[in-house]
Amino acid sequence: MDLCYHGSIGLMLAHELDAIQCREYLMHPLTYWLPPRVGYHVFVAAHVPILMAIFHWHSRRRFRLGWNIFSIIHVVLHIGFLWHPLNQFRSAFSWILIGGSGLFGAIDLFLPRKALASSTPRSD
Repeated sequence: MDLCYHGSIGLMLAHELDAIQCREYLMHPLTYWLPPRVGYHVFVAAHVPILMAIFHWHSRRRFRLGWNIFSIIHVVLHIGFLWHPLNQFRSAFSWILIGGSGLFGAIDLFLPRKALASSTPRSD
């Protein structure tokens, strides 16, 4: 069953949309030093190859493993930035997207495939 894995990806993609609204590019380590308008453009443009990679490699086992680990690390990074003065990820909505992606990634990573497969109704 891929529900947790796809849920993690879906929540992360929604989080990235929210990240634009929350102006994450103003505090992101790769863009904070740029003028805000340039940082915004770089932040959004950088997501094009990231999305291409996700869509291209999402069905590969190693990518899935790396994704699940990343989704957990991503939550930890956001917790680390909670006290950043420019952090605008304060709403429950933002944290449902961030935490949900990490939670689904952790479930997919740590729950044995058999347990996931046995919980899926069969359509014979």
